[in-house]
Amino acid sequence: MWLIERDVDIMEQCGDDDWTVQTNLERAANLKAAAMKTLPSGNARQTLERLVAEDAYGTRATGANVLANLSP
Repeated sequence: MWLIERDVDIMEQCGDDDWTVQTNLERAANLKAAAMKTLPSGNARQTLERLVAEDAYGTRATGANVLANLSP
C-alpha cells in the first residue's frame, strides 16, 4: 500500500515518464486486488476506501474499480 500512498510524490517527480508511472501504479492496484482476496475483507475494504478517497492525481481509478466489484 505504501507505493499507492506515495503516488502524489511519484507523479510530481516523474517528469515526462508519467504514462509509465501510471501504468505501473495500475499494475500495482491489480496485484493489490488479487491480494485482497486473501486478506480480512473489512480491513482491506476500509484501507482501499481511504486510498481511493485521497486520490489527488487520478492514479487510483483501478482501486475504485476494485471497490466497485467487491462483495459487500
